[in-house]
Amino acid sequence: MKQPSRIKLLSILFLVTLLCAAIVVWKDTGFGGNDSAFINVSVDSASLNKITLFYNNKITALTKDLIQWEVNGKYKARPNIIQLMIVGLSKAEVKRPVAEENKKKVIEFLKQKGIRVKVEGADWSKQFFIYTNENDANSSYYLEEGSPEPYIVYVPGFSGDMANLFKMGEADWRSKALFTTTPVSLQKINVSYPAYKTSNVEIVWNADKTFNVLGVNKVDSAKVITYLSQFEQVNIDSYIYVDKENIMSTLRKNAPQAIVEVADLDPASNHKLSIYSDSKEPKGIYAIVEPENELVTMKPETLVRILIRKEFFEKK
Repeated sequence: MKQPSRIKLLSILFLVTLLCAAIVVWKDTGFGGNDSAFINVSVDSASLNKITLFYNNKITALTKDLIQWEVNGKYKARPNIIQLMIVGLSKAEVKRPVAEENKKKVIEFLKQKGIRVKVEGADWSKQFFIYTNENDANSSYYLEEGSPEPYIVYVPGFSGDMANLFKMGEADWRSKALFTTTPVSLQKINVSYPAYKTSNVEIVWNADKTFNVLGVNKVDSAKVITYLSQFEQVNIDSYIYVDKENIMSTLRKNAPQAIVEVADLDPASNHKLSIYSDSKEPKGIYAIVEPENELVTMKPETLVRILIRKEFFEKK
């Protein structure tokens, strides 16, 4: 009759040991005791109207007006990246506090190398430091301004390090949309080739929603419609800032390989793209955008969509 009692005693000891272990783990991960009241790292996305990033001795200000976000008050921002950041800011959660023995080191690291972020709404503001957690690819170190407690934060449902967005500078945040015209607003497209002038293309959209391809006797309408649809979204690949003026001066000593001009009902959508030669950037081709006088690179696969010669539109 002693055997059952012994089993019962062992079972009780096992449960007590298991409970103690659970408490230790619970406290160690920050989900119990004094750490249970985690700070709220998320922000109110509905009223968010300004994000200022201080990183690598540069300041990038993202501001929202009634319609869109802008970068440093000069350029339209990339809407998809802005939306990704807003999701991160509004959904971020604390994964766990930084271990006590690592706090001092992490705080020094964040203040020396981290990105300082200031987020603002209509009647509120918050500042914090954030940086990559090299020990976990899906989280970041986080320290709120004035707080002695650093945390490890993440965005539930998303992989990757949220801090990578905050590292981006002006050129990365700028909208890369070049041509965004539609058949409704399109007026004219010119594609010219200085070395092959007989292949130049001029498409004129008429008020009665018809079009002319100058110099083409028998037009393949299906090809024209397909081609025009390409201009609803043409993006540049990257903006060139470093040594911009010298590079542009060198390029302009020679005629461009091709020139694409788009006229739209909205003057803001009128652009001229002069395409030159391969750049030093990987898989990029230099181009100059006017009237903004911007030096950019374009992907070959993007240019292939719009560099069509006149003979392409001849109906066979």
